[in-house]
Amino acid sequence: MNQMSVTHPVLTTTPADVLVVGAGPVGLVLAAALAHYGVRADVVDRRTAPRDSSRANNLWARPQELLAAVGLRDLLARGAHEVVRAEFVIEGRPVDTVRFTDAASPYPAVLYGSQAGIERRVREVLADQGRPVQGGTRLESLEQDDDGVDVVLRGDDGTVARRRYRYVVGADGADSAVRTAVGLDVRPDGHIAFRAGHDDAARLTAYWRRIVGPAPAPGERGSGLREVEPEPGLAHT
Repeated sequence: MNQMSVTHPVLTTTPADVLVVGAGPVGLVLAAALAHYGVRADVVDRRTAPRDSSRANNLWARPQELLAAVGLRDLLARGAHEVVRAEFVIEGRPVDTVRFTDAASPYPAVLYGSQAGIERRVREVLADQGRPVQGGTRLESLEQDDDGVDVVLRGDDGTVARRRYRYVVGADGADSAVRTAVGLDVRPDGHIAFRAGHDDAARLTAYWRRIVGPAPAPGERGSGLREVEPEPGLAHT
């Protein structure tokens, strides 16, 4: 990133057409897909290192088809496990089986991996293409006109760069600086955030496994979660 004066950043042109703000799976895959079609993109992210935890783990058939179209599917498959079926078990007894291989797709098996692994591998692809993620960099402001977008980027080291792109993409999560900058911040009324620690998750799991009444016979569709007896002290809806 070009280093500019903190107080008077100079507008510079860039060799990239698109700025992607946010280096999660969406932003990284988008940048790699753009590169696949010959469109140059810069990726910036507030984080200085890849995520070391995962918020999602499965790649289903349709996402795999889209990833294959831009040359990423096989790369991500090498770091994942193929899952061909899922067993639903209630009180230790199998009650239903879903076979993913029945899906009408070239990639019916689910790929079970980690979000951290996906991010790491796509970052490596971008770095090999000479477009590494610019970490420790946040979008400070943007102004758009009919021909493009002027952005101000601030690094953790205090440097400020003012650049011009044809497009800016906001892939920077719930507290998106891009959406806020263009007045599209979305915070619906009535949104409830639920966070549970490991102990809470374990108790909720035990709660939902307490089944009242007979479960479906093996092979019968349905999970068997008809009614449950709430355990004392557990909130439920």
